[in-house]
Amino acid sequence: MKKIILSIVAVSALMFTSCSDDNDTPPTPPNNSTKIEDVLNYEYIKEAGLEVKVSEEAKVDFIKWNADAEKVKGITTKAEAGKAGFLSRMKDGKKYNLNETGVEVKQLISKGSIGGFQLYNYNEVVKGVKEAKTDADRKVAIEKIQKILLGVGTTKETSKDDFNAKGNSFGKYMVGTKNNVKVFDLIEEAKANVADKTKYNEALTKLTAVANKVVGLRAVHYLVLYTDKIIKDTEKKDLAKNIHELSEGLGFAYSLQFAHQGEGKFYLTAKEAKEIVSANLWRKEDLIKLKAKGEEIAKKFGEEFLAEATKE
Repeated sequence: MKKIILSIVAVSALMFTSCSDDNDTPPTPPNNSTKIEDVLNYEYIKEAGLEVKVSEEAKVDFIKWNADAEKVKGITTKAEAGKAGFLSRMKDGKKYNLNETGVEVKQLISKGSIGGFQLYNYNEVVKGVKEAKTDADRKVAIEKIQKILLGVGTTKETSKDDFNAKGNSFGKYMVGTKNNVKVFDLIEEAKANVADKTKYNEALTKLTAVANKVVGLRAVHYLVLYTDKIIKDTEKKDLAKNIHELSEGLGFAYSLQFAHQGEGKFYLTAKEAKEIVSANLWRKEDLIKLKAKGEEIAKKFGEEFLAEATKE
């Protein structure tokens, strides 16, 4: 089974292609392991020479979801309200394993680790940069940031895939910005200015904003559009696909508790993130609340964000 590479963000074109048509199968959690390196995409982490480091809260969540994913993957009966099982996609019969609340739990792991592992470690490095006293310290920091966000590559050609999950068409997570700035270019900008602390920090500030925006766009996109799709699909023809997409949105939204707004603030609190991933997707009232939360998140990113995020 393919493992996804969770690498953060290339920004150049607005391409909100549906995940349901791609090979976006997350890593298969092995045998109820309680080792965080078993739960996350350890091959990516090890290849990039990174430490498996997540927040203590995220570690608890990832290990729990790991156990839940293991529990539901062998169930051979159809999922329904209050009962774990699978749903098959109308298009091709592809099956998605859901827990009793209708969530595809392995999507919480794969998309949640974009925040819980990547953004968390990115923020830790950026905090350390503020205390960097030499050019060498800044050089080491930006090289580590590149590994966290893009894998081991040191050029555009060798960087893993700019936040594009392995096996998916290029550009799946690419999003438009007014300045059309790419993450790799911002990393290069910081590298070129290790001797100029002001310009170096300016590049990091722009990089943080871009990374946060990508995660925010995906969260809002799924929370707003796919709650509506589930509610309106009264014959449940596309229920499997829509729940799959919305489950991804829950994972992206969970990641926003690690998206740093500045001044000690994040786009979501840990409590808000936990409430989102605890939603029962069989309940219409929970779907309505998720849509409202998506719209609320969009406002934090600016006036035009909701319109941008909900383009199909």
